[in-house]
Amino acid sequence: MTVWGKTHSQLTGKSPNRKYTASLLDTPRSVSVVTQEQMKLVNATSFEEAMRTVPGVSFRGGDAYAIPGGNYPVIRGFGSYSNMFIDGLRDSGVSQREVFDVEEMEVLKGPGSVYGGRGGLGGQINITTKKAQLGNSLSGQIGFGTAAYKRGTIDINRQIGSSTAFRLNAMGDDGDTAGREPTGGHKWGVAPSMSFGLGTPTRLTLGYYHLYSFDMPDYSAPYSKITHEPLEIPRHTVLGLKDRDFERSTTDLGQIILEQDLWRNFVFRNTLQWTSTQYDYIATNPQWQSTSLTNQNILLEAKSGKFHTDNFQEQAMVSGTFDTGFIHHSINTGIEVSRERLTRNEYYIVDSTGHNLRNGGSCSVAYNCVSATILGGWSSHNPWTGSYSLGEPGIAPLNTNVTTGSAYAFDTMSMFNDHLLINGGVRFDRFMTSAVQGNVGLSNNQSFINYQAGAVYKPIKPISIYFSYATASNPVGVDAGADGQIALSTANNKLAPQNGKNIEVGAKAELLDGRFSITGSLFDGKMTNAQVSDGFGNQIDAGTQRVRGAEINVEGNITPRWEVFGGWTYLDSTVMDGGPTHANVGKRFPYTPGNSVALWSTYKILPQFKAGGGLTYMSKRYTNVNNQTWVPEYVRLDMVADYQITKTLDLQANLQNLTNKRYYDRVYANYSRIAAGRAVTFQLIFKM
Repeated sequence: MTVWGKTHSQLTGKSPNRKYTASLLDTPRSVSVVTQEQMKLVNATSFEEAMRTVPGVSFRGGDAYAIPGGNYPVIRGFGSYSNMFIDGLRDSGVSQREVFDVEEMEVLKGPGSVYGGRGGLGGQINITTKKAQLGNSLSGQIGFGTAAYKRGTIDINRQIGSSTAFRLNAMGDDGDTAGREPTGGHKWGVAPSMSFGLGTPTRLTLGYYHLYSFDMPDYSAPYSKITHEPLEIPRHTVLGLKDRDFERSTTDLGQIILEQDLWRNFVFRNTLQWTSTQYDYIATNPQWQSTSLTNQNILLEAKSGKFHTDNFQEQAMVSGTFDTGFIHHSINTGIEVSRERLTRNEYYIVDSTGHNLRNGGSCSVAYNCVSATILGGWSSHNPWTGSYSLGEPGIAPLNTNVTTGSAYAFDTMSMFNDHLLINGGVRFDRFMTSAVQGNVGLSNNQSFINYQAGAVYKPIKPISIYFSYATASNPVGVDAGADGQIALSTANNKLAPQNGKNIEVGAKAELLDGRFSITGSLFDGKMTNAQVSDGFGNQIDAGTQRVRGAEINVEGNITPRWEVFGGWTYLDSTVMDGGPTHANVGKRFPYTPGNSVALWSTYKILPQFKAGGGLTYMSKRYTNVNNQTWVPEYVRLDMVADYQITKTLDLQANLQNLTNKRYYDRVYANYSRIAAGRAVTFQLIFKM
């Protein structure tokens, strides 16, 4: 049987992120870990599905220039699109993400600027990829199910000689979105890596990653001006055009990692990473302007964009341990340089009469922009008679460049027989941003210093009680604030940089001989000069925002047969100063649930059979900063069963969204996406 539980909890070992200079148990921050085993258990086939197991993380949508695709997490109320990292280096490209090459994902809650540079107050996600290692192994899965679901993965690792290894991960996936056909699509990926000098003082790893995906986007439902919730369109009605709408994403990533053991316990590590992403799309954005339920006319705007991002980064660091008197130090220090370039364009979309569909307006061509019986009779297979081409007349492509230089240092000081640990970190970043659109050129250069300080008290070895203080900074034009991508423009060049601070107290404990862990925290964060989207691709300065909350997380085996993982998060988000819009004072953050729960439990009924399920809850979420529209709360239930056929082969069945609950998994200012309905999948999982 596939072993989901582990002998020890995730708190025990060191994080793959070398900037954490202590184990997660002794790190004075809230960190959630999504393991490869957990992703298999819930049959996560995308980054978004994997993050569904982490309470306190929600997802927002977008349109036009506001990152239209998925993979836009909101952590503790703040957008964290560009606070994504791959093996410790920023992944700022506009793209879709997959999990076939993921070893584990760490979600740091709260400010992450001291670890990764620019970023908001919510947190950051670090993805650790699979690397070649000593030994031989073969694993993978073949899956099939409802909604035409088909998926296959393979993971091959082979040792060559005494210190060299090669590893290959590959994936193919095809299917529709359950209950929302024909949305969905296909994707494939490949990720080879080769390591030299394993087990020796000098180690070199070469890696490459390629992912291609093609989908039909789904903006689902506009908001009713009567109920202020998403319009109750029939679940099977997709307000789009199969012959026109598409979402295409390509990612290429190359890595060179050199590690050298130095004197005593010191290690030098240098990483070169190049990433190129291309993402383009055309989507139907339905708009319902009526205040009468008998008026079923819906305006179908066409949204589009084409994004190309190149990012070259180098990171050099030294980590090690030493003693000064009665104090034991564990340090990490390094420098980083990066060069990011984003080109942003859009499609010119017209109907057969030449009418521009991007901004709606009048349109008389059937099926292209409006239908008098759209709620009852619209079909996504209606004919598309218009045309589109890259580049809208009068709108030049936007080219943005960001050059960053950084230096940082971290130290965990252990004293009094490891009963007291002091953790500190500081980081300096210099950002040089420039943008050109047509004949208009802009530049913005800024420097920031961010830091964190924390203390951990350990009354006994498996228990840590901690306090931490951390800061965050987000320069103008580097993340485009609410919209996530690098895009300096005349609209945001004069906005003030965002600055934040967060205080957190908490406790972590390993119980039952280290097989089970529980963590809890209270936090209070404040962001000044906070920016939010106005729903039209622009930004507004919302002044000062504050989020206070609590969270509890559990992970591990309560008994040898019973395993659980998940938690609960409470967020009290408030606009304290509305900036130019004083009417927003006291309002809640958009896209932010007050309460969220993600909890999974399995029980081994027989030596060869186990079963369990998961519960996901999210309370009401507002979709704009003035709280005029919202999506209701929901509860989703899932079930899983696993049967061991042989020692190397399992059959796993997943029943997702057991009650076929209608809820919204991506929300935005002018639409919300209906989540997948009930689906049944079967996976043959092999490991040898």
